[in-house]
Amino acid sequence: MSDSKTKDITFLAVWIALIVLLGGTLWLFTQNLRYSRLLRSVNNALESVGDTRRLEHIPSLSKHNSLGFWYYEESSEDRAFVFSIMDDGILQPCLAWVSPEGSVIEIFFLQRNTRDATRFSQSIINTYEQRIEQSVLPTLKQMPVTEPLEVENEEEP
Repeated sequence: MSDSKTKDITFLAVWIALIVLLGGTLWLFTQNLRYSRLLRSVNNALESVGDTRRLEHIPSLSKHNSLGFWYYEESSEDRAFVFSIMDDGILQPCLAWVSPEGSVIEIFFLQRNTRDATRFSQSIINTYEQRIEQSVLPTLKQMPVTEPLEVENEEEP
């Protein structure tokens, strides 16, 4: 009797391990798909409010951290950080525009019912701004510093 019980427990443990392994593999191989779907959703939200800015691509360094996802603004050096704020037990998606120096320019709420930033206290907004600015510092330190090219004007004789 104990032999069939151990077989059942072993079978259940192997079944659970296979499900976890399959889920982890799918999570790993669908990462680029998830990034591109999020990019498309954020661009649709920006378009729906008439904002002309668009997200373009994922930075090669530090695509994801524990707070959210990094993207670049189209045809600009500004970065965009997509994250969520907890509001009464519901995650509210947000977008923070970040300058090349690493400071938060603006926080934009992506859902229509939370476009008004006054719903959140300023201390919560400031806390998220500080966290975002702290998370961009390691990325800025890793990126190579590029000097602007100096163009010499040749004078005609």
